[in-house]
Amino acid sequence: RLKLRTLGTLLGVILGIPILYFVPSIEGQLLLTVIFGVGFFYLRSKKYAMATLMATLVVLLIFNLKGAGYAVILPRIIDTLIGCLIAWLAVSCIWPDWNFRNISSNIKKSSQATLNYLLAILEQYQHGKNNSIAYRTARRLAHNAQIDLSNMISSLSTEPNPDPVLIRNAFRYLVYSHSQLSYISALGSHREQVSDPQILQLLSACQRTLTTALSNPENVSQQDIQNQLVEIRQLSQQEYISTHLLLVLKQISLLLETLPELLSLRQQLLAVEIK
Repeated sequence: RLKLRTLGTLLGVILGIPILYFVPSIEGQLLLTVIFGVGFFYLRSKKYAMATLMATLVVLLIFNLKGAGYAVILPRIIDTLIGCLIAWLAVSCIWPDWNFRNISSNIKKSSQATLNYLLAILEQYQHGKNNSIAYRTARRLAHNAQIDLSNMISSLSTEPNPDPVLIRNAFRYLVYSHSQLSYISALGSHREQVSDPQILQLLSACQRTLTTALSNPENVSQQDIQNQLVEIRQLSQQEYISTHLLLVLKQISLLLETLPELLSLRQQLLAVEIK
């Protein structure tokens, strides 16, 4: 944009000088002002350099109608260059708008918010369903953090010269992160007090695994995850298991099945130093 802005201004000045010379009449300049003004609004979202050129011509013609057309040429160029320099310094040094530079903190924030949501749900599986402020706050923060993560990752593809590997891994991570939150939300939608000790034990084990994955992913054993999945499958085949408990077991198994790939992608993204 900065390059296009400068280019459009310079071209507008170069084209504007002969226009001011060869179209001296007020009527002609008014007509051209209208034409270039319409051209600016038509091109501003399609051809930024051309839109800037049109805007420059409009400025020159308006000032020329006041008798200062040629006098505004040099200040127009200088002001544009100074403005572009200030804008470049702002986006580069002062307050970058590239929130994907905070990819590590966004990932950690969304992971922690999702885990807090799960903890709030599991507490109600132990003590009974309620819509307390703490539960609703944890739910809202988890979804807000997921939205922030989604916006951050979406901004990756809009940057100049994007890293295709980084973008692919980031979007894959986003899919798995969304999936985990969906499984947890399903647990939240069907939350009610559970008295079966085996189910409660599995819920606690799943929570401990996710907590360990968040703080010390290297301590998460693939074998432990597989053992928990086997236990879930065996328990699901018991005749006394109700439909509600089957749904709970299914969501737990989905959380554990997607966890290894989620951790792998998470570690890759956290290891990337984005410049």
